Amino acid sequence: MKEDKQMIIIRKGSNKPMKITHAPTSGVESMMHVSIKFMKDIFGLKQGDYYITDEARLIDFTDFGSGDTTPIINKIINAYCIDVSGVPNGNLVGIFKMIHEQISKINSKPIKTSSRSGTKSRKKNNK
Repeated sequence: MKEDKQMIIIRKGSNKPMKITHAPTSGVESMMHVSIKFMKDIFGLKQGDYYITDEARLIDFTDFGSGDTTPIINKIINAYCIDVSGVPNGNLVGIFKMIHEQISKINSKPIKTSSRSGTKSRKKNNK
């Protein structure tokens, strides 16, 4: 899939054009099902209240000048039971992929059920 980069030309001062290139968003779009819930759970933001690209990082959501992502990482650990501190640069797409993998693992595990007869037979075997 070829990524489209939008370019905007801004004229400044003496009519010298400046080019602004938007970062790609294909990674965020491919993890949309995770990103929407994540942004609401972790930052309290509803879809449409934010704009993130494939280059967005946790540090982008810290208090200005702080740069401390520890409170955010702790919130992610509490919400999703995964430690994302090893994700390079705190990249959101990398975090979304980890969450997606975690959800996939949980959904693919067979549900264990116990029956009364199975429990009784285990008790007999333990004697």
